[in-house]
Amino acid sequence: MIFLTLSILNAIITFPDAFTLKDGIVEMKAITYAVVQNEDGNRTPLLMDTSFQAHAESPLPAVLFIHGGSWKTGTRADGAQAVRLLAKGDYFAASISYRQGRSNGFPAAVHDCKAAIRFLKENATELGIDPTKIGLLGFSTGGYLAALAGLSAGIAPLDGTLNGKDVDTSVACVGTISGVLMPEDAKGQLKRLYNNWALEDRTVERKTTFPSTYIDRDDPPFYMVCGEVDKVSTPKDTKNFAGLLRRANVWQHVEVIEGSGHRFEKPNSYLGIFGFFDTKLGGHARSALQQTINSLR
Repeated sequence: MIFLTLSILNAIITFPDAFTLKDGIVEMKAITYAVVQNEDGNRTPLLMDTSFQAHAESPLPAVLFIHGGSWKTGTRADGAQAVRLLAKGDYFAASISYRQGRSNGFPAAVHDCKAAIRFLKENATELGIDPTKIGLLGFSTGGYLAALAGLSAGIAPLDGTLNGKDVDTSVACVGTISGVLMPEDAKGQLKRLYNNWALEDRTVERKTTFPSTYIDRDDPPFYMVCGEVDKVSTPKDTKNFAGLLRRANVWQHVEVIEGSGHRFEKPNSYLGIFGFFDTKLGGHARSALQQTINSLR
């Protein structure tokens, strides 16, 4: 049975071509999960694209995909393939848009991620979601946002107030793919891009923008995938971040994809992280991905 919130019904009415049902999977695009007030007084909707099983027998675990793009580019469409595969694996999956660019510096994008978590929790019954089983999946700079959002539940400056401030923003687990996890150690172009975004507001203390600042023993488990020859999100940085989690007694695992750079060419590179979500949330994404891989042979 498909449960639809008012926001989703409005999306279907406004964008009827964005609603599809194929092979038992519902796909809905351009759902408003929050609205932000701009400095010029105009209001901008924040959107998500979703995929999920049409006839789930019980509440589904959920995964939010956060795209990359150097804090200034990228779109929620970048997560379309991951979201589709997760839905086949019995997840409610969503890819979100968030504020980007120097005019929307830290912590605007973090607030948007928290607002998306709140949207899922507040509408869990209508969407058929288990609100205790929500995970974050981020690629590249989206991995930075996933880590920061996952580590900072209950910290008011990062929780923000979008979609209210009384809804808990904690998540059950965090997965990152080529995640920028140690921006404090960034060099060259990555350092310039990060500083331009994170420190656009000169009153921001640099340390408050680092995911590592918020690590403590109560944090959710982390699974981090990185390419062996990635020069953007290096294995060294990923392992250093994992070491900080380990010292705080937080479950963590690093998988290094042999021969890969920042982007992975082989679909089986994602089997491990999909299996992580299955273990922590209870879906079947790994087997769904494996079936897809087998069908391509």
